[in-house]
Amino acid sequence: MKFKIIKLYFDSMLHIGDIGFGLEKSSFHIYSDTLFGAIANAWFLLYDKIEVEKFLEMNSEKPKFKISSAFPFNNSQYYLPKLIGYFDFVDTGFLGKNIRKAEFIDFLSFEKMINGSKLDQNDYSKLSEAISNLNEIYKTIEMPKNALDRQTNMSNIYYLEVLKFAKNCGLYFFIDSDNDVYKEWIIPALKILQDEGIGGKRSWGNGLFKFKEDTLSIKTPDDANFYETLSLFYPDINLGENLIFQNGFWVFKKRGGWIYDRSSGIKARKPRIFLIKEGSFFSKEPKGTILDLNFSNLNHKIYHYGLCFSLPIKLVINNV
Repeated sequence: MKFKIIKLYFDSMLHIGDIGFGLEKSSFHIYSDTLFGAIANAWFLLYDKIEVEKFLEMNSEKPKFKISSAFPFNNSQYYLPKLIGYFDFVDTGFLGKNIRKAEFIDFLSFEKMINGSKLDQNDYSKLSEAISNLNEIYKTIEMPKNALDRQTNMSNIYYLEVLKFAKNCGLYFFIDSDNDVYKEWIIPALKILQDEGIGGKRSWGNGLFKFKEDTLSIKTPDDANFYETLSLFYPDINLGENLIFQNGFWVFKKRGGWIYDRSSGIKARKPRIFLIKEGSFFSKEPKGTILDLNFSNLNHKIYHYGLCFSLPIKLVINNV
C-alpha cells in the first residue's frame, strides 16, 4: 500500500507537552490530536468560523481526511509504533530490555512484524541497533528559565525540555484525504503552521518547521486478521465500537491541555479524555470520531480529534 505522508523539518526547538510531564519533559513525537488541533486552529485563521465548523462536523460523520500521529525519521529511515505487547512474550535474548522499552521500531522490522513473519535473533540485533540510532535523530536540551512572581517579585528557576533535530531528520505523519480536501484545507493550514509553529512555547520561537510532501509504500498482508492503530483513537459508540474491545490489545492514553480563544482572549483547561494509544490492535477496523467538547463560554466550538488511522496487519498468535 502506498501512503501519502508529510515530513516536518524543524527550524527551531520543539516542545510537546503531555499530562504528567510538565514543562520539564517533552514528548518525543506529536500525537494525532495535537496535530489536528494545530491544523484546525489554522483553519479558523484562514476561513469563516461557520464554514470550518460545518466541515469538521461533516468530517466526523463521514471522514474526508484522517491523519496519524507524527513519528521520527532520519533521511529515508522511518520509524513506526511498536505493536503493543508483541515483544512481551518473545525471547529476544540479552537485547530484550532495549526492545521492550522502545516506543518505536524501524521500518523493516515493522514491515516483517505486521506481515506475520517471526523475527529471529539476527532481526532482533538489527532492531536493537535501529532503536539505538534513534538517539541520532534528536537530542534533548534542558533550557533554564526564570519565572517572576508578580506580587512578591521573587524569582523561580525552572527548566524547559526541548528537542533539537539533526540535519535531514524530523517527524512525519500519514494522511488519507480526498484530493480536493488535501489541496484546499490541509496544505494551506500547513503553510500557516510552518510560520506559526506547533507545540508548546511557540511565542519563544519553538516549533517552526518546513514541510515536504512525500509517499511511503508499506507491504501489508492480503490475509490480515487485525488492524494496528497509528493514531490516538476514541471509539464511536454510535457505530457500536464499544464492542471492539472484545478482541484486541490496547493501552489508554490520558489527554488534556488548554484552549485559547483568540477572539475573546479566554483561556480554559480541557477536560481529561482517555483515548487509545498508537500501536494498539483490534480484529475489526477501528473508525473513531471527532468529539465536540461543548465549551459554552467560548465563541466557537472545541473539537477533539479521535478518528483512527490504522493499518491491516497479520498477527500469528503463536509467533508472539
